[in-house]
Amino acid sequence: MESAHAHGDVHGKAQGAAKDYPHYLNTTTQSEERVYLRVNLTLLRNALRGNSLWADTAFQRDDETFKAWKYDGAMATILEGAPIYTPWLGSEHGRVRIVDGRHRLYALIDLGYSHVRIVTDPWHAPVLGALVDPVDSAKDHNAHP
Repeated sequence: MESAHAHGDVHGKAQGAAKDYPHYLNTTTQSEERVYLRVNLTLLRNALRGNSLWADTAFQRDDETFKAWKYDGAMATILEGAPIYTPWLGSEHGRVRIVDGRHRLYALIDLGYSHVRIVTDPWHAPVLGALVDPVDSAKDHNAHP
């Protein structure tokens, strides 16, 4: 069995290298034409600073921002390497917001992942594109298993 800790590498990859979670289930959005992006979790964390529902550190987590049962379920699913639903992000007034998947994102961050696949509607893609590493910006992330 693999061991994990809050900032460790679950799959034994070298620290500092990009670490992507590879198993996703498709998520529906408001649009039939969904856009998938590979976002940098550090950029996402920074973009969500100041959002009253975002609590990516244990210090910020309370009954309003954190549901232990959702986090525990996401953590267990990720640790066993099973597929998770793709987090759904959007934007409002030019700011990033999470529509669905906050606890999956918390678990991925706590397990040391650096990147995550997200889904959004086409009209939010320009804002969320700021969370994509420059090397990834030219790639088509809509092609997925």
